[in-house]
Amino acid sequence: MQKNMINQSFQLVFQKQFRKIKSGRSRISFLDDKKREVYMEWNDDAERLSAPLRVSQQVHFIESPKIYDFLSDTRYGHVQKEYLRHLMAPNVFKKKDFFYTKRDDSEELSNFEDGSGEIQEVIDELTEVMGGRAEFFQKVGLEFKDKKIKEPLHAVNVSTGLKSIALLEYALRIGAIKRGDILVLDEPEINLHPEWQKEYARALVMLQKLFDLKLIVTTHSPYFIRSIECFSDLNNTMDFLNVYKITQTDGDSVVENLSYSEYCMTELYDDLSAPLEELEEMLSNKYGMEEE
Repeated sequence: MQKNMINQSFQLVFQKQFRKIKSGRSRISFLDDKKREVYMEWNDDAERLSAPLRVSQQVHFIESPKIYDFLSDTRYGHVQKEYLRHLMAPNVFKKKDFFYTKRDDSEELSNFEDGSGEIQEVIDELTEVMGGRAEFFQKVGLEFKDKKIKEPLHAVNVSTGLKSIALLEYALRIGAIKRGDILVLDEPEINLHPEWQKEYARALVMLQKLFDLKLIVTTHSPYFIRSIECFSDLNNTMDFLNVYKITQTDGDSVVENLSYSEYCMTELYDDLSAPLEELEEMLSNKYGMEEE
């Protein structure tokens, strides 16, 4: 049953294009709650799951602008926490209209019971960066209340960059993210000013440290990567940070953990700065500038 569910999930999310290109075999492996390596394998003939899964953590895929807009649906104002957790589940946008739940009144707003002071500090910092925060109104849905603007902003009028930070702050405030959860963030720096990238990264590092969140992040931003690296160092959590670089070699993808490479992060920053250096070289060639 688990094998069939995993296979159907991959088929749905990736529209049957999840297998390794130019290969008859694909394999995904990970460690379960008991630290056992479990893998799912596909070949031309069949699928195979190596062992029953024993995973208790909830996985959330935060696709910020889209989730923020869906969350404004007034039909689910009375179950915002449950609905947000539903929206952050993989595959949800194929079936978002099939959400039925009852509020669990036994749960508190925040699920970080033994760290309420620290979680409030993270929430306050994000609110300060944004200059306001998201609030839900039963008749109109999710609105952003800016401290400097009297009239709240409808979801459709909120910038995508602001939605990214507002959604994270709102999810923390209403208890939609729980201790030990796994967050998958696909290029969260998109539409964020470098200063906001820094603050977003700071919040993620603090959440990982204080509440044992697992974070899987893809990014192309040197600002965001450097911020994650810097705040991990400042908070003494570098041992929990792994940075992977994926390169194409002879048509094949090579994954390298830079935390254990010879040049560590230097090579990554060199790659990310290469386009800027190329532009500078073009201008130097035009105006005949010589390097000092």
